[in-house]
Amino acid sequence: MLTMQKISRLLVVALVLQLLLPATMRAEIEVAPAEDHPYSFDVMDNEYGEGHYLRVASYREEERLHMDESAGDADEPFRIEVDPSVWMPYYDMENPYPVTFRVETVRRIDDAVVQTRDYEWRMVSIVKGELAVAPHELGAIGLRLITADESVIDVMEEPGVVYNEASGVLAFAVETEKTGPFLLEARMDGETVGSTKIRPVTGLNRLPVRTEVEEGESRNAVMTYFDVHAGEVPRYTYNNKSAFVELNAEDGGEALDMEVFWDDDDANVLTPLPFEFHYFGETYTEAYIGANGTISFREEYTETTFNAYPDLSAPPSLHVYAADLEAGEGDNGPASSIYMKVAGEAGDRQWIVQWNDMYFLSVDEYVTFQAVLYEKSGDIRFQYPSVELVGGWRSHGAEATVGIQGASEYAGYPAVLYSLKEEKLSNGLALCFGVQPRCGEGGPVVTEAYTNEAGDQVSITFDRPLDSTAGLYAPIAWNGTAAIHDIAYDPADETGSTLIASLSEVVEVGSEVSIDLRDGAVRAADNGVRSEAANAIPVEVRTVLEEEPPITGPVGALPAPTANEVVQIGGKSYPGMFRSTKSQGDGGSVLSVEPAATNWGTLAEGLRQGDVLTIPLSTAADETTLSLNGSLLQLLADKGAGMELRTPQGSYRLPASELAVERLSAELGREISLAEAKLQIVIATGKAQAVDALSAAALREGWTTLTGPVAFEVILTVHGESYTVENFGSFVKRELPITTGTTIPGTPTVIVLLEDGRYYAVPTRIERREEGLYAVASSLTNSVYAVVSKAASFTDMGEHWARGAAEELASRFVIEGVGEGSFAPEDEVTRAEFAAMLVRALGIKPSAAEALFGDVPADSWFAGAAAQVQAYGLMEGYEDGVFHPEATMTRQQAMVILGRALALTGLHVDADDSSSALLPFADRSQLAAWAEQAAATAIAAGVVQGYNGKLLPGEAVSRAEAAVMLLSFAGAERTNRLMD
Repeated sequence: MLTMQKISRLLVVALVLQLLLPATMRAEIEVAPAEDHPYSFDVMDNEYGEGHYLRVASYREEERLHMDESAGDADEPFRIEVDPSVWMPYYDMENPYPVTFRVETVRRIDDAVVQTRDYEWRMVSIVKGELAVAPHELGAIGLRLITADESVIDVMEEPGVVYNEASGVLAFAVETEKTGPFLLEARMDGETVGSTKIRPVTGLNRLPVRTEVEEGESRNAVMTYFDVHAGEVPRYTYNNKSAFVELNAEDGGEALDMEVFWDDDDANVLTPLPFEFHYFGETYTEAYIGANGTISFREEYTETTFNAYPDLSAPPSLHVYAADLEAGEGDNGPASSIYMKVAGEAGDRQWIVQWNDMYFLSVDEYVTFQAVLYEKSGDIRFQYPSVELVGGWRSHGAEATVGIQGASEYAGYPAVLYSLKEEKLSNGLALCFGVQPRCGEGGPVVTEAYTNEAGDQVSITFDRPLDSTAGLYAPIAWNGTAAIHDIAYDPADETGSTLIASLSEVVEVGSEVSIDLRDGAVRAADNGVRSEAANAIPVEVRTVLEEEPPITGPVGALPAPTANEVVQIGGKSYPGMFRSTKSQGDGGSVLSVEPAATNWGTLAEGLRQGDVLTIPLSTAADETTLSLNGSLLQLLADKGAGMELRTPQGSYRLPASELAVERLSAELGREISLAEAKLQIVIATGKAQAVDALSAAALREGWTTLTGPVAFEVILTVHGESYTVENFGSFVKRELPITTGTTIPGTPTVIVLLEDGRYYAVPTRIERREEGLYAVASSLTNSVYAVVSKAASFTDMGEHWARGAAEELASRFVIEGVGEGSFAPEDEVTRAEFAAMLVRALGIKPSAAEALFGDVPADSWFAGAAAQVQAYGLMEGYEDGVFHPEATMTRQQAMVILGRALALTGLHVDADDSSSALLPFADRSQLAAWAEQAAATAIAAGVVQGYNGKLLPGEAVSRAEAAVMLLSFAGAERTNRLMD
C-alpha cells in the first residue's frame, strides 16, 4: 500500500506538472517528470535562460505557504523535491481552504518577475462502487449520491454507469467537486433498499489519479482527480409491518450483572454469541451489550445520542433504542434488567436480548424493548413492548435513534435507518431488518396457476392479499418457449391475491408448463413480508381447443368503437376516406385503420404527381396498423405519390419508389399485380425485450435515453401470403417525438436496435416545432428505433480546428477515438477506417456477410464495413482482388467515395455546378480521369474543401480531415432527399 507521504507527493507532482503548462507560456517553459524519481520533476524555461531563474509558490489567499526557487539558470533543469506537509500544510479535504499555485520566471539581476500566472486548485472526487442488481430490477432501481452539503446526484443519470448482466453487478463512477462524507442510497418503490456512507481517507480509499488544467476568462484552475472507492453498496432494508411476536427472554434466559451498569452508565458487557452471526459481509462470534440500547461488534460503543446517521465513529452496531438511558436500581420504580436467551434448533436459532425498564437519565420514566438475531437468515428484529411515555418530548422514541449500521474495508459505513429522533415508536411495534427482511415470518405462497381459455395469459393466485403499491419487476419466469411481456395485478380479484401475466405465445392444449417465482417477487399486504423463491410451480393449462367455439361475451355486446379519419394532400383534407377501430389485444391497445372508401375518385382528382398522401392520427395506441388495398396502391403508383402515417408514437413516410410495383415485385422475387396486393404499415411500442435491450445498452454505453423503443414494420400480402418488408431500395424517413424533460447531452441520435442486442445509428436531424422536439431519421431498413444522446470529447483536441466535427460525429456514433480518450487528429486514415466511418455515417446495417476481397479476413473488425461499401458500390477493390485495408486513404479517393455516397442518398447536383466545381483549383489536372466526376460532385455539394486554392488529390487524409468531410457530408444529407 502507498504510504501517506508517497501519495501526497504524487498529488503535488501531478498538480504542478499540469500547473506549469499555462497556454501563454507553453512555448517557453518545459516540464517533465524526473526519470530517476517518480515524485520529482524538472522545470526549464528556454526563452529566458541565462540570467533568469524559476519560482513556484503555493498560497492560501494572500498568505504564502511555501516557495521554492531554482539555483541554476532558467534554461537548466530545476528539480522539485516535493514535501507535501510544506506545500499545503494542515489541508483538510473534507473542509478545504482555497489554494492558489503561482508560477514565476524571475530576472536574477533585480529579482523582477517577467512572467507569472495563478491557478486555483480544485479537488474532484470520482466516487466508485458497485451495487448488486438483478436484470429484472434494472428499470426500477435508483441510486443517488448525497454529498456533505446534502446536494443530491442521480447516479443512474451519470455516464460512468455500467451493468454486467452476467454477474448482476452495476458499477458506477460519479464525478463531483462536492466534498464528503458521501452517502450512497439505493432505492426501489420509494424505499431505501441499500445504503452506505463513505468517509474518504487518503491512502485507504482515496487515491489521486490525474490532474487537468482548466483555463478560461473567469478562472484558471488545476483540477486534481481522486478515486474514492466505496466498495459494494450492501442491499439491506427494513419492514415495519412485521407482526409483533410475544417474546420473554426473562423466561429461561440468562441475566446480565446489572451492578456493572449501576457503577458506570456507559459500561458495555462483552458476551459470546450462541452462533456465528453474518452481518454486512462480516462474521461475528461475540458482541457488546450496553444499557444505552445498543449491541455492538468489534468494540464497545458508549455514545448515547448523535445527530448524523450512521455515526462515523461507531463500530458495527445495532441501535435498538439508542438514547440517554441508564440502569435503575429500583429506588423510584422497577429495577432495570437485561436478559439473553437462545431459542430454536441448531442452524435456525434466534438470540434474544431484552432490556427491561431502562430509565432516562435523571427522569423516572422507563422503556422496555427487545432485539432478536436470526442465525439462518442474518435478519434482525427490534420489538417494543413498552415505549409509549407520557413525558413530553421523550415519548414514542422522539429522543432515540433506531437502526443498524456496519463498517467496510473502504471506510464505508453501511446503514439502514428507521427513525432518527422521530416519534415513530409505539407499543407493539416490530421492525425487521435484512436483505429480504422476514424474521421468521412467511411471505405470500402460490396456491394455483392456470392459463385462460385463449392460452395467452396465465393467472397466478397467492394465499393472501398482495401489496399493490409494491412494483412488479419480472416477478416470475416462464419455463417454456413463450415469453412474459406484461404482468399486472388482476383488477377482477377483489381480494388482491392474483397476478395476470400475458404470454408471447399461445400455450397449446396438453402442454406441460411451469413458472418460477423469483425471490422477493411480491409483498404481502398484511405483514409486508416478500415471497420466497419457488421453482417449477405447475401451471394448469385451460386452453380451449380451436374447434370449440370461443367465449365472446354476452349476446348483444357492443362492437369496438370506430371513427372516421381524415386524409391530407398538400394541406387539403379529405374526410371519410379511412375508418379506425380501437380494440384491446394481447400486447395492449390496437388501432386498426382501414379504407372506408370504395372509390378513390375524389382523391385521384386532388392527387398530383409526386404528392404525399398523409393520414394524421390523434388516437394513441400501443400498436397502430394502416392497411392500403390494391386499388389505392395502384392510384399512388400511377401518381408517383408517397404515403405517410402520423401517430402520437411517431411517423412513417414511404416514398413513391417503395410503393411501385417494380419495387414490391423485387422484394418478393416474382412479379405481382398491385390490384391483388395489400400493404400494411405498422407503428408499435417496442416489446419488453426491446425495452430491456435499450436499458441495458444505455447503462453499458452511458447514453441518455430520450424515447422508448418504437417498432416500424411494413407487411405485404399477396393471395393470402404475407411477407415482411425489411429492406428498402432508398432511404425511408421516420419521426420520433422527444418528450423527455431532462437535459440532453451531446447530439440526439436515432439508433436501430437489433434482436441480438447490437445497435447502430442512422442519419438524424432534430426539428423544434410548436408541439415539441422531433428526431427525424432516415434508414434503409425496418426495425425497432429509439432516440438517445451521449456527450463526447477527446483529451487531445484542445483548440484544434476539427474539434467540433470530431465531437459532433462521436456523439452521433459515426467516429470513435483511438483509446484512452484520445482522437489522434493528425494520424492518417486507412481504407478500413474510412469504410467503417462511412458505413456508420450512412446508417447502414452492420453486415455479417464476407467481403469479396482476398485480404479481408472474415473475423477482422472491418469485415462487415468492407462488405457493405462493396455491396452499395461505394468502394472497390484493386485489380488483384484485394482491398488493401491498411493502405492510407488519399484525398482523391475520399472525394470519389463521398461523391458516390451522395448519389446513394439521392442528391442531384446541378450539371453546371458540377462541371464548374473544379475550375477554381490550380492542381485540378492532377485528378485522375476516373475521379473527376465524383470529385466534382463532392466539391459542388460542399463536402470537400481545398487548401489555398488546391485540391491536393494525392495527399493522405488525416483523421481530422475525415471528421470534417463526414460532418460536411452529413450537412449535405440534411438538405437532400435523404432527409426530405
